[in-house]
Amino acid sequence: MSSELVTRAKVQPLDTVEDWSTWETQMEDLLWEAKLWDYVSGKKKRPVPVEGETVTAQKQAEMDTWDERDRTALSAIRLRVSKRVMKLIKNVRTSHDAWEKLKKNFETKGLGKVLELKRKISGSRYSDGEDLDEWLQQMAEWREDLISLGRDIPDDEFSITLLAALPDSWKSFTDSFRDEDILDADRVQGRIREHARRLQATDSALVAKQKRSGTGPLCYKCGKPGLKRDCPNHERRKSAGSGSSKGRDEEKGRRKEDRKGKGGGSSKTMVAEESAESDSDYSCTALELETQTGDVALPAVPGEAWIVDSGTTSHVARERRLFVEYTSTPGRTLHGAGSTPILGQGSIRMRFVHGGKSTLMTLRNVLHAPGVPYNLLSVGRVEATGHKVEMDGGEIRLRNEKGRVYAVGKRIGNFLYRIEGEVQVPNELACAAAVSRPIRRKKTLNEWHRILGHPGMKSVVAMWKKNLVTGMEVDESVPPEDQCEACVRGKQTVAPYPKRSETVVEEIGDLVVMDTWGPASTQGVRGERYFWAFTDMHSRWSEAAFGKHKSEALEHFKAYAALIENKFGRKIKKIRCDNGGEFLSKEFKAYLRESGIELETTAPESSAQNGVAERLHRTLLDRARAMRIAAGLPKFLWPLAVAHAVYLKNRLPTHALKEKTPAEVWNGQKPDVADLQEWGTKCWVLTSPDKRSKLDPRSEAMHFVGIAPGSKAWLYYDPRSRRVGKSRNIVFAIQQSQAQPPESDDDDYLIRITPAPLEGEKGPNVDKQSERASCEPSSGEVQPPAQASAEKTQMQAPERRQLRAVKRINYKTYGDTGEKVPLDEAHIALALTLVGTESVHEPRNLREAQAQPEWPEWSRAMDQELAQLRQLKTFRLTDLPPGRSAIGCRWVYRLKRDSEGRIIRYKARLVAQGFSQVPGLDYFETFAPVIRMDSLRTMLAIAAARGMALRQWDVVGAYLNADLDEEIYMRQPPGYEDGSGRVLRVLKAMYGLKQAGRKWNERFNRVMVDELKFKRLDSEPCAYIKTDDRELVMLGLHVDDMLGAGDCDELLDTLEDALKCFFQLTSLGFPRLLLGLEVTQDPTAGSITIRQTHFIQTALQRFGMADCAPVSTPMDPNVKLLKEPEDTDLSEMKDIPYQAAIGTLMYAALGTRPDISYAVQTLSQFSSRPGPSHWTAVKRVFRYLKGTLDHGITYGRYSDADWGANPVDCKSISGYAFLIGGGVVAWSSKKQAVVALSSTEAEYMAISYAARHTIWMRTLLSELTFVQKGPTQLNADNLSAIALSRDNVHHARSKHIDIRHHFIRECVESDTIVLKYVPTDQNVADFFTKALTRERFHQLRVQLGILSDAELRGSVGDKAG
Repeated sequence: MSSELVTRAKVQPLDTVEDWSTWETQMEDLLWEAKLWDYVSGKKKRPVPVEGETVTAQKQAEMDTWDERDRTALSAIRLRVSKRVMKLIKNVRTSHDAWEKLKKNFETKGLGKVLELKRKISGSRYSDGEDLDEWLQQMAEWREDLISLGRDIPDDEFSITLLAALPDSWKSFTDSFRDEDILDADRVQGRIREHARRLQATDSALVAKQKRSGTGPLCYKCGKPGLKRDCPNHERRKSAGSGSSKGRDEEKGRRKEDRKGKGGGSSKTMVAEESAESDSDYSCTALELETQTGDVALPAVPGEAWIVDSGTTSHVARERRLFVEYTSTPGRTLHGAGSTPILGQGSIRMRFVHGGKSTLMTLRNVLHAPGVPYNLLSVGRVEATGHKVEMDGGEIRLRNEKGRVYAVGKRIGNFLYRIEGEVQVPNELACAAAVSRPIRRKKTLNEWHRILGHPGMKSVVAMWKKNLVTGMEVDESVPPEDQCEACVRGKQTVAPYPKRSETVVEEIGDLVVMDTWGPASTQGVRGERYFWAFTDMHSRWSEAAFGKHKSEALEHFKAYAALIENKFGRKIKKIRCDNGGEFLSKEFKAYLRESGIELETTAPESSAQNGVAERLHRTLLDRARAMRIAAGLPKFLWPLAVAHAVYLKNRLPTHALKEKTPAEVWNGQKPDVADLQEWGTKCWVLTSPDKRSKLDPRSEAMHFVGIAPGSKAWLYYDPRSRRVGKSRNIVFAIQQSQAQPPESDDDDYLIRITPAPLEGEKGPNVDKQSERASCEPSSGEVQPPAQASAEKTQMQAPERRQLRAVKRINYKTYGDTGEKVPLDEAHIALALTLVGTESVHEPRNLREAQAQPEWPEWSRAMDQELAQLRQLKTFRLTDLPPGRSAIGCRWVYRLKRDSEGRIIRYKARLVAQGFSQVPGLDYFETFAPVIRMDSLRTMLAIAAARGMALRQWDVVGAYLNADLDEEIYMRQPPGYEDGSGRVLRVLKAMYGLKQAGRKWNERFNRVMVDELKFKRLDSEPCAYIKTDDRELVMLGLHVDDMLGAGDCDELLDTLEDALKCFFQLTSLGFPRLLLGLEVTQDPTAGSITIRQTHFIQTALQRFGMADCAPVSTPMDPNVKLLKEPEDTDLSEMKDIPYQAAIGTLMYAALGTRPDISYAVQTLSQFSSRPGPSHWTAVKRVFRYLKGTLDHGITYGRYSDADWGANPVDCKSISGYAFLIGGGVVAWSSKKQAVVALSSTEAEYMAISYAARHTIWMRTLLSELTFVQKGPTQLNADNLSAIALSRDNVHHARSKHIDIRHHFIRECVESDTIVLKYVPTDQNVADFFTKALTRERFHQLRVQLGILSDAELRGSVGDKAG
């Protein structure tokens, strides 16, 4: 059956991209009907035997059946593509491969295609007389193409687009539509077609009242009755008459000019120019044939006939297909018997046969008016070309300029003549060209310029004058244009820039150029990711500054401006930079205005205008990269290499300065480079006496990495500790090729530099005798530094080297005498850095940890982790069994902080790389529950209400307390490999294994239930309770963090002792920081407050909002956010961390800040394509948080829905809030999944949504021994929704509501929930469904228990009073 269907079914072959959408749908239906679609889609895979498996007869039969069915599907596809497309899939083997290859070649899913279809739909207009069915079909096809690209237009929006595209004559029809009428686009199209049929029936009689007096047609020259080719009144008419005679004196002048320009009418082309009186009004008299009754009667002739009309001002054609050239020109009208709309104009070619000769003519500027009964040939247009029209004896003749008759016609009726001619439709033009070859006319140079593809005009003139081609006839009467707009728009390029800056700067500080580089892919040793280069254009002296964030640009510029002012007593006059946001911020511009500094920015897309700064970045990075590669040092030292490159650049010559260096212009004297050393060279640094014993080596091997900022010292890099330090006591290693060494067998020798310490500096204890000895030549050997102590990263000490005594540096020349010297000399720092505390970040891997100055802390944490793993017998060392593979592992580093953000512990955890585990072999079940935030807040609220004691514990290595059933092997930890190639057999549920969380949860549950006799809650699997003599103990678990609440401290002490019998616990006392929530308790008021102050401060710092101005509400109620149009350029949002900001705000909204829930859920809807307005709204939420840092929930039920609040797609917002002990414990602000058709429906769905959470809350409280005896009161502010929840009868406006929402009725009937009406102004849940005014927002915030410290103290004072 499938084979017959595949053979007989007909589908138009696939040939072009336009065919794909229809072809894909038809083929999918065909293959589905033939039961072959699973093969094509790849859903049904070919049965392949497992390696080593013997292929049975049954297995072979399955494989053969699959091959046969797939070959049938492949044949079905190949038989329904064109020969050209067949070449694409000729060599594919399966139907799935063929389908995918066609899909990649023909399916268009790019944004460009979507934008093109959107423009077509929105730009399409229907005009009277146009084929309505064809237009509606085209609009529907465009919409279907959008759907296939994953973009749909809702029915109501598509209906509005159709109605808006109708002409003004349909206005009464479009005004009759109501909002509910446009919800079904198919019904709207049906009504449009029905209205068109009514209009067609009304106009089919084509009878109009006579508009003019007199009989017969009117003269096209004077407007009087009768056809007069030689009208005597024509020359005397000075003003326009009625009908078509208007403006004939102007027409005569145009005809003369036309004949002059065409060489006396030698061309066989009838040119019908437009009437001069109006661009939108044309007239014809061929329709005005008066009958005895005063009506217009039309002779019975075919509609395709051509009628010669002396009254029409232009040729007129009825059908679009007749045109060889066509331009749509809607909005114009043809006047005659009524008004007929003109849809366009163009050219038509007609063949006239007379006397055995055939003549092909081109009618130009022919009007397209489908409403006229016949095609009209204008007598005036024919005569304007130099041809003559003769009418006598019931016959009409057309003569060319030579007098030859080329067309004849006969009279029909009383006044009209039908010409005998045949229109050459476009597909028949090839045959017509073979019969009659048109006469060429000369073209102007401008026309040749366009014909030849817009080359330069010089090339066009050269082709013509030098006779480089044949057939190029030029009309010299028209001079070439000075400018071609198409060439300007299509060829314009960036204006050239001068090779060197031509700006003349007289003094230092008159002009400073600057630019930002970054972010670096590798952060520097101090966390740097950016650097700024400032260059004074007079001296070409450059300074470099480094930082972590772009926002630091202003502080660095202030430091540079202060340097200019302090050194030269001058202020910066002007700066030049690109259009970077860091330079155009409000703060930066405000500082420039206050300082009187002029800001000059480059033009858009013209960064070369700031060429000095741009080139400097490349120069510095090229040199820094080369120095680092030559030295073989790690990438994170790039800031030190760049700083040293700046130092050297200032001492190198430049073309901008004549025989001077920037340092000489800047300081007034030539720089001294005698003591410069190669960056990265080996050196030995004298160790401080208090850090070594008398028998320890005096120096350690280091690498020179530059000049120390702010002091006269050298910078060095320690490869063992991976830190950078500074010292004055350094010995440099110099290669032998650089100088003649003393007699020695060593390959290189040393220079010892031991300068005197600076004033106030504590130097090494070197007596005068040893100091003198160090300056004298010596041929004895010096003991090398001893090998460094054994660590994970070691470096061999240098070989024994000899010293070469050199002249001691005279530091008096650098200012030790107290004399004023230039600031840039020798060891003065180049890099500008901000003064502040270095923040520690968590390394991502072992290499980053070793690169941090805190490496000793991380190393100690790693040792502790391994010691704990060995103590718990987590694994054992063994050989890897044959056929098994070992998974990897890695180190994860975390900083444990207190509630104020201070570091209290460095933690390293060895984590297995569980992503390489094989399901069914290495693991089976993986789900592991954690306590919900709602449950945690409920426990805290109950604890506050009962006055219970709280305590927090942390299980050390929680997962490692669970045994592992599966056999898993793991490679040895990084940094601790023994080189034996053996692996670790994992015995415990290590962190990172997919089943680790589940194993730990099962282990903890067994201890709590079986050993300690606690009860596990059904509604919250990570919460446990135990009651004894009316005393209550509660415990909540989140991975390895536990919160305990008891009626007294003794109960918690007993629980802690019992848990320590099974696990290693760390008692943290009162839970100051619990799952990111900061917890405080007021013993006097008996209240507990939770907030996230430190988290919000960190978020503000992360997104550059630490110094923002606070606002009083998170959202402006007067601002409605909309989706950005598809054609909007959002390139400025490329680097905006919109999604990251939403995620951060979401965590705060789910933790302790329900006051931003509505704002966050609203803004999250635009995450896929945010615009500037959305980012501004996000920043407003941060500004609100900045002003409410001390707000938290201090320890009741509402629901609400703001119907139609979302202007994007009219989906409503559901919100609810549950309060216990005066504070909110659970809340939600959620966009409803479906469109509500009324406020009642929206409120009804919101009540159902809140009811589900109400039942869960009742169950949770009941299990926590707080049983509710009566129904839970659920407040709502819509009486219709409340009535609907009590009535089981389906009303006409509610029968479509999803049955799952009627679940609320069962809750009401079973007395689980009772609904109560509250006015909207008293409904607390409004907080979660709409943006509110400041007064209303603050009122509801207090009612939910979200209080600041001041409000909390006030409430306590009120209670005390």
